[in-house]
Amino acid sequence: MPRFAIERGHPDVEPDEPFALIAREAGGFRIVTANQTAEMAGVRPGHLLTDAQALVPALITEEHAPARDRAAIRHLALRATRWSPWVAGETEEEGAAGLLIDVEGCAHLFGGEEPLLADIKETLNAQGLTARLALAETIGAAHARARFAAIPSKILEGAAARDGLAALPVAALRLPHDMVRVLRRLGLKRIGDLLPLKRADLTARFGAALPRRLDQMLGREPESLSPLLPPASYRIRTMFAEPLISEAQVTRAIDKAAKDLARLLVDQAKGTRQLELVLTRVDGDAVRLVIGTASPSAHAPHLARLLKQRLDRLADRFDPGFGIDALQLSSLRHEEMAGEQHALVDGEAASAAEEITVLLDRLGARMGFETVTRPQGEESHIPERAVVWAPVAAAAHAPNEAAAWAQAAWASLPRERPFLMLPSAEPAEVTAEVPEGPPRQFRWRRVTYRVAKAEGPERVAPEWWKGDGARTRDYYRLEDEEGRRFWLYRDGLFERETDAPRWYVHGLFA
Repeated sequence: MPRFAIERGHPDVEPDEPFALIAREAGGFRIVTANQTAEMAGVRPGHLLTDAQALVPALITEEHAPARDRAAIRHLALRATRWSPWVAGETEEEGAAGLLIDVEGCAHLFGGEEPLLADIKETLNAQGLTARLALAETIGAAHARARFAAIPSKILEGAAARDGLAALPVAALRLPHDMVRVLRRLGLKRIGDLLPLKRADLTARFGAALPRRLDQMLGREPESLSPLLPPASYRIRTMFAEPLISEAQVTRAIDKAAKDLARLLVDQAKGTRQLELVLTRVDGDAVRLVIGTASPSAHAPHLARLLKQRLDRLADRFDPGFGIDALQLSSLRHEEMAGEQHALVDGEAASAAEEITVLLDRLGARMGFETVTRPQGEESHIPERAVVWAPVAAAAHAPNEAAAWAQAAWASLPRERPFLMLPSAEPAEVTAEVPEGPPRQFRWRRVTYRVAKAEGPERVAPEWWKGDGARTRDYYRLEDEEGRRFWLYRDGLFERETDAPRWYVHGLFA
């Protein structure tokens, strides 16, 4: 797409007005690219802005924004997944851009290679993009023919394809500009001039890049593209004979795709953690939705419900237009999921763990999984460090695993723990026997409590390897004269510490 930066969209400029994108350089502003109206008036890339304005006083200019070009080509590459899941986009010099699409195994879905090329060209032209298309057996050959061949979309095979590449200039090899200039000065202007030369001689004179590009173009050395979307092991793709134009039709299509994908996951004992839905319109526009789950899931109704909830939130921004003609549902991230039996009879209520998972997924889909947290156990014997709150998507334990962990941790505790632990320990004024006697009376939050019963101490040593200056704690379980129960600790020991020990309230028993 040689004029991509111009044609990707500038709503304030009419097509018949001279328009150019400029960039600031040391000598002032220069023309990056211009539309057809400006080019017909003599404006060319590389011209100084002052020279261009002398030729076309009515020239409209805008500073080139490469970041917007990259965002636009990424969005276009997403739309191009209607032809193949393997798509990559790149921006180039002078406002050009390109799409690389691996259509192996996909062309027959569109009636063959020539109908596929015609469909791609028609779709891009309908979006106002000038496009030169080429189909070849290697990335290098397709790249070269699309940019330098006189008739790029002509499909060549065998010897004809090699002869067609030989006639192209050496610039088609994707080499650095300095190397291309050197080759031209030496009289090596066409790719055909390089083919008879020995690879060892080319490597000695120009380095490994030149022979490698030649071999990649001819298919002697492998080359792969880095697709926009990560490869998915589990993917469902549906092309509709008649476009979907109503919300009910889209909903039914999502339900069916979720069911088919869940079947693939269950067969391999997998559960998805991240789903991607791509809906492609007839005009080539596309919308991409990505949802996550709190734990691995292969429950089709639940996954479909999450997708539809997310789609409802985008209803004001996504218009089906003349209809949706393609749907793709992929599991971008999945984990092992062992089968579980929740009930002996179908239709019985799901387990509490499953209900919690469904709730977490719904909350995460609405508010974001980073904002929904749950407790996660940590390896620490310091009470306030033994449990942390982590985002549900990043927590190490699934709900059923968390329950098992909590039960085992509770059973392993040497002493009873309070029902409520304060967010942070609060200081208290304590009257106790010295040096290590239990409290007889304490004042906390301006209220004095007289202790009727005391149990302890339970000694908790500091985690000395962390070097945080913590001291040894002695915990006591106390009951006052009215039956209220508290969890207090003395921070520090009389015989070991230079500073006098201090008392804190850390929790309350039910």
